[in-house]
Amino acid sequence: MARTPVQGQILSHSQRSLLAAQEALRTGQAAAAVTLLKSLLANEPKNPALHQLLAAAALKLGQPAEARRHAARSLALRPGHTGTLLLAAAAAAQDGATAEATAALDAVAATGALPAPVHFEIGRLRFLLGDAEAAAASFAAAAALEPRAAAPVLNLAETLRSAGKQAEAAVAYERVVALDPAHAGAWFALGLVRQDLHDHAGAAEAFRRVLALDPAHAEAAVNLGIVLQERGDRASAQTAYARAYQLRPDTLGRIAQALTSARSGMVYLHPSRLRGQLSG
Repeated sequence: MARTPVQGQILSHSQRSLLAAQEALRTGQAAAAVTLLKSLLANEPKNPALHQLLAAAALKLGQPAEARRHAARSLALRPGHTGTLLLAAAAAAQDGATAEATAALDAVAATGALPAPVHFEIGRLRFLLGDAEAAAASFAAAAALEPRAAAPVLNLAETLRSAGKQAEAAVAYERVVALDPAHAGAWFALGLVRQDLHDHAGAAEAFRRVLALDPAHAEAAVNLGIVLQERGDRASAQTAYARAYQLRPDTLGRIAQALTSARSGMVYLHPSRLRGQLSG
């Protein structure tokens, strides 16, 4: 007997429409998904999954109020559903309803043991809501569940850095680059944090790693020059500054500022002279 592509079963029209709507949503065709989902909803107005998908589509279309409406309807039909609560939180956050978003996230947290992706999404939304401490806790929970994944730790590091917890952020960034040594962005952020902590040797190491991975990273070259200058290594600092300027001439202002403001710097009265030295 001939078999259909879906495990030998013949799909109904509504099943085919639902699959088409899900595929449209997955491939970024949210408007097409809405059209299909609303036609299905006309026959199944109390289907929570349809309301959930419509909430997701509305979010992608930048319609948070509509997303909130469908998420609320879905939750009324299927209370406590984790995926829909996260959608409700995202929609409320996007719509400026902070208290509603927080309540939805609290409801997710109260459901018990959560997988790493859910902790990660909670962290992302907590951060958007301005609660850096709660966001960091969620990213840390995600990282604990997926100890080999760099993304949760990177988000933890960024959250700690934004909260001014530079020492903790440095530890988190160090963990990121241990997990993903080729992550130039994490090395650069680690360099900046170490620079803020006055760990000039550690910052220089991080900026050198960035330049080894991304030789065109002019900002890393500028910052390498600054930390080398702070360490009193003028010759190496000048080499780094020259590299930055040759990569991007618009770094001249930052270089000049660094040379005139640092303790070991020099005052260049003529920009053309500095430009000439850096071009050499």
